[in-house]
Amino acid sequence: MSLSINITFKGKDFRDLADALNRRVPNKITEAISAVLERTLQTVEMKAKQCVPVRTGHLKSMISSVMYGDKVGAVIADTEYAFFVEYGTWFMREKPFLRPSWYNSLPEVYAMLRLILPQKVSEGVQQ
Repeated sequence: MSLSINITFKGKDFRDLADALNRRVPNKITEAISAVLERTLQTVEMKAKQCVPVRTGHLKSMISSVMYGDKVGAVIADTEYAFFVEYGTWFMREKPFLRPSWYNSLPEVYAMLRLILPQKVSEGVQQ
């Protein structure tokens, strides 16, 4: 059993904005979202590797990120015990590493979206 955090950009407001922009500049918006998602996955992976508890290093070495298409990706800790480290057990307290990595990355994600989306929209409108 591996543990993963799936990251999908969705929500009514986001979908409405993306749909409106995609009608005007479809390829540029998809490129921007993919670029932000890929960078986000790399950031979350790096932060998870920095804060994961280490005994043998196996769990740390099994943390990776993967993209599933343009708008979905995951950071995965592919060990049988990653879930128990993240959420704890009856006998062991939790030592979260994936969830804090995601939450600590949110300000960067929002900053990247605010920076990249307007650039891509203006590039698409100028074409």
